[in-house]
Parts: sequence; structure tokens; C-alpha cells
Amino acid sequence: MCQDDAICNIVLQELHRQNVKVPEDMKVASCHNSKVLDSYPVPITSLKFDNTEIGRKACGVLLDILEGKKVSLKTELDYEVVLKESTK
Repeated sequence: MCQDDAICNIVLQELHRQNVKVPEDMKVASCHNSKVLDSYPVPITSLKFDNTEIGRKACGVLLDILEGKKVSLKTELDYEVVLKESTK
């Protein structure tokens, strides 16, 4: 599981360099669903979420902190697991 698609791309390049086949030898997934990995021969499983909503929530929490309001230590947002060939 990679933090984001840029890191996942680096991991995939290294796996290719070492002749490790995805998904036969190793399953790979990314925590982002951008276009960065679209050209990879095997579709990569990813988490799909709304970047705008993440930014909106983060700004809201920051403003609350700056105003001295009590904020939750945990914020939950919607996401979707997009299962593709890389984890089958």
C-alpha cells in the first residue's frame, strides 16, 4: 500500500527493475486515484476520495483551532476502494 500515486509509481518502477510481477508476485495499491498510474500495464487498486472536501474540512478545523474552539481529534471522510487488477 503506497501513500500516493507518485510513490506508487516509484515502487512499480523498482519492482519492474527487480523483475517482480504485479500482481503475481506482489499486490500493489495506492492511497490516491489520480491519472499518474493510468499508463501502467496493470490497473492499480486505489482509494478514491474528494480532494476538495479534504481541503475544506482541514481549513474548517484550522479556523476552529485559531478561534479557540474545541476540535475533534478525528475527522472521517467518505472514500471508495477502487479494486483493480493489481490486487487480484
